[in-house]
Amino acid sequence: MKIGKRYFLILKEIVENSDNITGKELESKFHLTRKQLSYGIGKINDYLESCGYAEITRASNGKINVPKEVVTEIDLAELERENQEICFSKEERIDILHLMLLTSKEELSLQHFISELKVSKNTVLADLKKLDHALPQNQLGLSYGRQDGYTLSGSEYAKRQLLITTLGNIIIQYKHAPIVAEICGLGKAELTEMRGLLTNIEEALGIRFVGEMLEANSYLFAILFRRIQEGLTLDEVPEDLHLVGETWEYDVVKGLTENRQIGSEDEIMYLTAYIQGTKLESARWVRDAVNEFRLRRAVRETIGNYEKFTGITISDKDELENLLVHHCGPALYRIRYDFHIGLDITKYVLPAYQSFHELVRKSAGPLEALAGNKIPEKELVYITLIIVSFTMKEGMSVEDLRPRAIVVCQNGITVSRVLLSLLKELFPGIRFVKCMSAGQFAGYQEPYEMVFSTIALPTGQKLYVIDPLMDEKQRKNLREKVLKDFQDGNVADLGRDEVIKMANGFVDGTMYPASHSQKQEHGKLHLKDILKSKHIRVMKEPLEWQEAVEFAAVPLLYDHSIQIRYVKAVIDNIITNRPYLGIADGVVVAHAGVNDGVNDVGISIMVLPETIPVFDYLEAKVIIVLATPDYERHLTALNELILILEDDKKLGKIKDAKKPEDILGLL
Repeated sequence: MKIGKRYFLILKEIVENSDNITGKELESKFHLTRKQLSYGIGKINDYLESCGYAEITRASNGKINVPKEVVTEIDLAELERENQEICFSKEERIDILHLMLLTSKEELSLQHFISELKVSKNTVLADLKKLDHALPQNQLGLSYGRQDGYTLSGSEYAKRQLLITTLGNIIIQYKHAPIVAEICGLGKAELTEMRGLLTNIEEALGIRFVGEMLEANSYLFAILFRRIQEGLTLDEVPEDLHLVGETWEYDVVKGLTENRQIGSEDEIMYLTAYIQGTKLESARWVRDAVNEFRLRRAVRETIGNYEKFTGITISDKDELENLLVHHCGPALYRIRYDFHIGLDITKYVLPAYQSFHELVRKSAGPLEALAGNKIPEKELVYITLIIVSFTMKEGMSVEDLRPRAIVVCQNGITVSRVLLSLLKELFPGIRFVKCMSAGQFAGYQEPYEMVFSTIALPTGQKLYVIDPLMDEKQRKNLREKVLKDFQDGNVADLGRDEVIKMANGFVDGTMYPASHSQKQEHGKLHLKDILKSKHIRVMKEPLEWQEAVEFAAVPLLYDHSIQIRYVKAVIDNIITNRPYLGIADGVVVAHAGVNDGVNDVGISIMVLPETIPVFDYLEAKVIIVLATPDYERHLTALNELILILEDDKKLGKIKDAKKPEDILGLL
């Protein structure tokens, strides 16, 4: 058991000066308040108890009483090696400052911050300056007075919103739950009680929170109940929050918190709204059939928009719909009430999937209408990841020959699916058979040879503990470790040749398989790189819609971007599936699937002299034929094309074009 660097130093000071050390001396040496020292001694005693030693006590005169065996038997050198200091990043320091400012019951000075963060005065001042600059976006402000020290000004509602984000970052992203317990003075009994309350809520509602949220929610509810008991109650709530009082969840939460003596209905509604927005691992039933119907309709429309904007035809829409409904149910509550619960993964995702993300943003109008608010970037990025991970699923042609692996992730369904997709890309020679939570893993009976998990687990098979959002260096290290284990025979022989063969596909020591690297060598394809004069036709005579599609596709046949069967697939798609292919007024983007005869990315445009009906459900003045051999390389160019079509003046110029150069001049 580790006790942390700070508590190790306190224990070391006590052991080395066991004859005459006092509490006052420890408070002065380590810049601690009496309460902080009491908490620290409690943590030390937890450690001593785990080792079979008696507790350290504090006499009424302040003297510290140390059991003799603690002085004579504890190996301080070994304990120091086990408890090296954590070096906080800038982001971690800012969140710890937030937590201290939000929860401290005493005046905070620079010395308090320096002591907690273990950095210089200048570093703390720089962090406070950055924090102060960012607070207004949370409707909060930072103040300093000689008597009160550093304090946050603003409404209780705004402070709680920042508290939710801060706890999510520290507990879920940084894995520093013990620091939260230390700063807030939360004991095991209090946290266990909160976990029990949340478990009762799960049981009553027929839901299960994702593993990461149960822990984070235990800390949050403990802090919120303390605030309410101390009189730090809500002074305002959004108007939409009052709708919560009419829900079944409100009755459940109210009943289970009656013994907390929460007098204000606003407080019950706030707690209920938070529960409604918490990410779920599973739900046994749907309570509100009308809301689910509306959600499914909005999700289907969003998927349809995405297909329209990207030129991608999703074969199994039902599966994607179910995934999005599962995620978006709680997400719409978060958006409506401005709760962001869980990891903010924007900076991890957007660099890799910016083009996808822009098209998801254009597609998500039905979900925004249902939520009643614009979807924040940090929420929209989760929807992007669900769609990306679904549309980029790889085939499983060598399933029976590959070793079987399972993925255990406590970070929710979205991050789990992204992690699964990443691992499939890193290790195409491994068969990933299941992605699950730690709770599901405990009862999993199917055979497997290895486990990739975000937490340590008891298993007799090979276990790789990984970060759910690995950076490039972590991916490279994981790949090398797995391949070494295969080559050394530390993983089951089944499929080892496949994995070792796969290792030869890695180029220049990077993390990507050769096929992916080769694809990346082409870089982003811009519209000007794809659309040339030879791809544009301006017709003088009207055509029937099938003939118009065929003529529009001819330039792509000439440059071998597509095969003749692709043109037939496009027409069959319009007739059979009736996809909504209109991307702007009078503009139809015609496409088929990536496996329907595509050789390379291609875009061609044909302008007709007059508007024609397309299979009686669309009208076209401009027909664009789009072809792509995968789900990604065309997206940058497509985004650029959509921006042109969304500009009414430029769209008018395309419809009125007399020659290809009139259109090329808009690029």
